[in-house]
Amino acid sequence: TTEGDFADMVRNQVKASLEEQGYEVELIAFTDYVRPNLALAEGDLDINIFQHKPYLDTFKKENNLDLVEVFQVPTAPLGIYSGKKTSLDDVYKG
Repeated sequence: TTEGDFADMVRNQVKASLEEQGYEVELIAFTDYVRPNLALAEGDLDINIFQHKPYLDTFKKENNLDLVEVFQVPTAPLGIYSGKKTSLDDVYKG
């Protein structure tokens, strides 16, 4: 997964639940959104969790990958950070 909300979800809820069912869980945290899907496609991972379905569908198409979603997880909204603007009214159109 990627570091942040998804990694926290795996660490704090998912890992213990799966291990109680007999699965071995090793969390590998990535710092980008490209490598997790490539690692999965190359067989380096058994499963990944970090993205919403539209991102997965676009990534599969653009990279000609045969990946299949198994389940969906909640995806938290992301923030907007400009470093310079103090209001969305200050954002340029387009």
